[in-house]
Amino acid sequence: MSDTIYKLHAVVSASTDAAASVDIQDDGHIEGMLLTLSCQDADALNDGGRLEVSFSSTSAFSANDTRASIGGIDIVQNFLTTGGGAMANQVFCAFSKGIPVAAGERIFLHVFESGAVTQLKATAWLYVVTTGARRRASARRR
Repeated sequence: MSDTIYKLHAVVSASTDAAASVDIQDDGHIEGMLLTLSCQDADALNDGGRLEVSFSSTSAFSANDTRASIGGIDIVQNFLTTGGGAMANQVFCAFSKGIPVAAGERIFLHVFESGAVTQLKATAWLYVVTTGARRRASARRR
């Protein structure tokens, strides 16, 4: 069961590295992650967006074998003509062994827009189990 929930949220009108960031407060591990992504004005072929949660301050959307990336999702318009409608995507990831994190470590949210998208809204919730003596009540008082 999670002791601390961290939220990263960004609303952008252009591709942005480190659109949001959060500092981990206590040693522990990420046991799960919920990602949501939606875009506005995706009304033509290949309009869409991407979201990435990472330990790195720069995105790795087009990189292979990156060790800093925690996870991500994307959405893309597949209609050939205009008027495709609203687009959104949501996914929950559970990490059975957990992803270790250390107090003071920073986690970043990156976003990428393609085509004529005018606004991208991205949110990530990280569910973290702490390994120290601090529990949920102390984390909420910050």
